[in-house]
Amino acid sequence: MRIRLRAIWTWIVGALGRVLNSLRVPGFVREGRYKSRLGERIRVRVSPLFTVINVRGLNVFFDRLTGRVDGVSLSQPRYMPAGAPEPTLRAEPVEPTAQEPARSRIGDTQTG
Repeated sequence: MRIRLRAIWTWIVGALGRVLNSLRVPGFVREGRYKSRLGERIRVRVSPLFTVINVRGLNVFFDRLTGRVDGVSLSQPRYMPAGAPEPTLRAEPVEPTAQEPARSRIGDTQTG
């Protein structure tokens, strides 16, 4: 009897899922960390605007209400391998080449 009820419940949930998919209603994802049998680590975060799924340092942002992909980004590593150069956030100035005249910061007026 218990197996039959479970089969009926599974059929009802499947039918409801098909109806919701046909209406394009987004699914729900629970926040948490998961690890697959292959060792992949998956992190799911939920914010007021987005659901973010991270796999191998790739963040995929889903709109919280529509479920559509809103964008992607790369995560920064949490560790630094031995011998790796220090990360820098400074922008290095680029000197103009001889073929390219220097330009002012205002408009496209050429300088000296």
